[in-house]
Amino acid sequence: MPQQYLQEKLEKTMSTMEIGDKFISKSWMVTASILEPFLNLIGVDHPLFFSDEYAKGLGFKSRVSTGLLTFAQTMGVLYKSGLLRDGIYMGTDKCRHMLPVCLGDVLRGEVEILDKNLTRQGDRFIIRYKWQVRNQEERVVSEGDNTCMFPVPVVSK
Repeated sequence: MPQQYLQEKLEKTMSTMEIGDKFISKSWMVTASILEPFLNLIGVDHPLFFSDEYAKGLGFKSRVSTGLLTFAQTMGVLYKSGLLRDGIYMGTDKCRHMLPVCLGDVLRGEVEILDKNLTRQGDRFIIRYKWQVRNQEERVVSEGDNTCMFPVPVVSK
């Protein structure tokens, strides 16, 4: 029977979860101290991302973050939770950023295990999982399916 795990209550890794299990991360706030260095790193310099006035002139509540940062922060939060520990990222499918994320928004990640297959060698799992990012209004702002490879947990006797 599928289980739901909350980061605040239990550290869980992907390789110990089963198909249908869900994980909900801790929340985080989108701040200028994270957004601006990220934009500078990737070379984005449009005022939509740096100026509240400009963004408000386009109908947003404040400057806007990028879907790339939303994805990166989500994966970072999932990694810090222990969920993605020892995993090797293999790719993302169906990645969509449906709603704008603005400074001050509070986000959280959710994961559901879709597939879990043992490799031929039997020492790793290939796991495909759906991820979603929800804002403070419980609206999905981004989602996609990731595939990662994880070691099979060593069971101590």
